[in-house]
Amino acid sequence: MIIALFEEIKKGFAVSEANQGHIREACEILETFYDSLAKRTQVLEESVGVMKEELRKNNQEIQLLKLNEQEMQDRLERLENAARRNHLEIP
Repeated sequence: MIIALFEEIKKGFAVSEANQGHIREACEILETFYDSLAKRTQVLEESVGVMKEELRKNNQEIQLLKLNEQEMQDRLERLENAARRNHLEIP
């Protein structure tokens, strides 16, 4: 992509051979940097995808724990009520 830009620059301007070499080298460096950046971006996007999936699973687990907690609270309340009905002492 950047090398193609160099070719367009070369066509559009009268550039000396020495400067063409410098421009080409700069374009190659930019191309390498761009490719590296694209790869890093892809890795980061994949990492974000994994983290989102882990977060989704964690949220599901939290919801299940909240349901379990509520069930335990309900059971405790029923046991306390039964104990009161049977005149048992509750610690």
